[in-house]
Amino acid sequence: MLRHFVVFLFVAACGGKTLEPLDDGGSDDSGVKKDGIAFDVGPPTDALPPPPGDGAPPPMCNNVDPGTKTVPEMQVAQDPPPFSGTSASIQPGLYELSSITIYTGPNGASGSTGTIAGEIRVNVANSADYKFQIGTVQDNQAPTRSNSDGNVVGPGTMTIAQTCPQAQPPVKVVYSATSSSFVIRVDAGSETADEAFEYFSP
Repeated sequence: MLRHFVVFLFVAACGGKTLEPLDDGGSDDSGVKKDGIAFDVGPPTDALPPPPGDGAPPPMCNNVDPGTKTVPEMQVAQDPPPFSGTSASIQPGLYELSSITIYTGPNGASGSTGTIAGEIRVNVANSADYKFQIGTVQDNQAPTRSNSDGNVVGPGTMTIAQTCPQAQPPVKVVYSATSSSFVIRVDAGSETADEAFEYFSP
């Protein structure tokens, strides 16, 4: 199952396992949880490293507020529709998650798996490099925050690697962007997630 997409992209964990570098997936688990352009809510507890020897708390990645706009995380029992990437750049600013759809294949699960709220701050380092700061909250759980680096590797294609709270290997995604929105598509085995974001603040 795809768990914690978003930011995003950020893509840190997939159903109790870490995604392989540039592999984007693995076996199908059961239900889908959030994370999207996935947000990333961090790896499952069975993937956490041992705590630091000094007992220090995990780092505070950012102060992005997940916001209050919740959207359903929807599973659709079909193959994903064609995706048109773009060479347009994602504009800097603060975005909120506007939808997340997980395509589970013709024989897959369907329906809502809960709700998620998320915001992502996009910082542009240069024409090919992005810094993403993500804040998300799913259902009634505590908010989570993560940071990721994005690097454009071709038209409508980038790699995204979480840098906080734990460094993760890069995952290859496709994206499309306009001056006020962007969509990231993440493939993970038999499932594909589209995470859409709408600009709302500089």
